[in-house]
Amino acid sequence: MNLGHRRNRKRRNAIVLVAGLAAGGVGLALVTMQANATDAPRATTRAASPISCPSVADRLPDIPRQARAEIDRNLRLL
Repeated sequence: MNLGHRRNRKRRNAIVLVAGLAAGGVGLALVTMQANATDAPRATTRAASPISCPSVADRLPDIPRQARAEIDRNLRLL
């Protein structure tokens, strides 16, 4: 196999790879556009109904002392 043949093969492989990636990108864009099409159901402006969640505070275990400082620090970061 001569050197010119290897270069052509590498060039062809690179072109096929780039073309495949471009086609995949275009396909992804088309799928996204179709998913966001205007025929999707729209949200109404009615008031939301209240959600009633039971309290679980009385069922939670106590936080261990050694973990308390880390939990407080993480909550401050939120």
